[in-house]
Amino acid sequence: GNLSGIFWVAFIGLNFFLAVSGANNNAAAIKFNQHKEKIYNSIAWGLPGIFTLIAGFGGMFGVAGMWCWITGTHLAARIIMYDFWIMVVYIWSAVLLV
Repeated sequence: GNLSGIFWVAFIGLNFFLAVSGANNNAAAIKFNQHKEKIYNSIAWGLPGIFTLIAGFGGMFGVAGMWCWITGTHLAARIIMYDFWIMVVYIWSAVLLV
């Protein structure tokens, strides 16, 4: 869903940064490039999947407005499992652009 898309935006920014900066030429980058598809998919699908399971089994889903299905009675969970990660990606993207 939406959180997975946010993570993919972060990975696109990272790939763009690595391509433009020329940071793909050292041994660590070469090793990372061999495994990045697994890493990206694990994070982009795995983390939101874990959050979905936590929210589902915790009874946190319900009508909550336009952006999130975690109800207002579970505001801390919404912030930790959704809003926090969006802010991290915004900051991440800004840092990569500088």
